[in-house]
Amino acid sequence: NKLNYIFEADKSVDDISSQLDFLFKPDFVKTDMIWTKYAKYLKALLIRIDRLKYSREKDLNKLQDLIPYQKKLDEFLITCKNTDNAYDLQYYAWLLQEYRIKIFAPEVQTNEKVSAKILDNAWDAALNDRLKFQN
Repeated sequence: NKLNYIFEADKSVDDISSQLDFLFKPDFVKTDMIWTKYAKYLKALLIRIDRLKYSREKDLNKLQDLIPYQKKLDEFLITCKNTDNAYDLQYYAWLLQEYRIKIFAPEVQTNEKVSAKILDNAWDAALNDRLKFQN
């Protein structure tokens, strides 16, 4: 029904909003990465938004692939005091942005190779960071 369709589309809009909040989180971006990578992230976001107008269902299907990875990061960040030295976790977070490019705007070249398996391995490597930097 139409109400479900509108609600489902809101999931995509909420995800886009959350991504922007993450990318511009105060005190998170402390490197030149904002100048070297953000242009691609924002370009991919604009492509996704444009496509969302025409195919919400495709966007939602792609979003389902992303949700488990984003949820891991979100849950960790809630319990983390400081990520300044959590380098493996930061790497995972940036890989997740690359994964977003790959699934939502594949015509934009990613800065490095990324896949679900690579994300899984990066998450496993961040285990020490998760243990060291939780409250």
